[in-house]
Amino acid sequence: MKPGSDPIGPIGPPMPAPTQPLLCALLRGEAPAWPADPPDVEVFLRDARYHGVMPLLDAHFRTSGSDRHVEDRWPDAIRRACRDDALLQSMRELVYRTELVGVLAELAKAGIAPLILKGAALAHSHYPSPALRPRGDADLLIPESQLHPTAAVLDRLGYTR
Repeated sequence: MKPGSDPIGPIGPPMPAPTQPLLCALLRGEAPAWPADPPDVEVFLRDARYHGVMPLLDAHFRTSGSDRHVEDRWPDAIRRACRDDALLQSMRELVYRTELVGVLAELAKAGIAPLILKGAALAHSHYPSPALRPRGDADLLIPESQLHPTAAVLDRLGYTR
């Protein structure tokens, strides 16, 4: 891995590339072949990482595994990178979940019941596994009247603004 890069998070802005139709087809559950005039493998991986779909691509490749042609149609480097990123995201998910459950428990002890929004909520409600929805934080909505008690709990837990 290059210094300053993150195998799961955004690496840079998306660029117009022939990767978009391939990514969209895979995410729709289709089984496109790797094109005869392919994009650069690193460009494809950069774009897939930027859009946070590496774990979803890995799941697609694994569920398509009974189709032996998948191995012939897609570069091993792409399938391996998707698998590696999915495994790393699974490990991150364990850490995120443990942390979020702990924070929610402490907030509940203080009588605070936040609403979980966006990535964390979607990961647990719309995906077969929350590890398929990479994210870097959890968004919590609290009533304005509970702002100070929430800040006190988060301060006590070691969070900083």
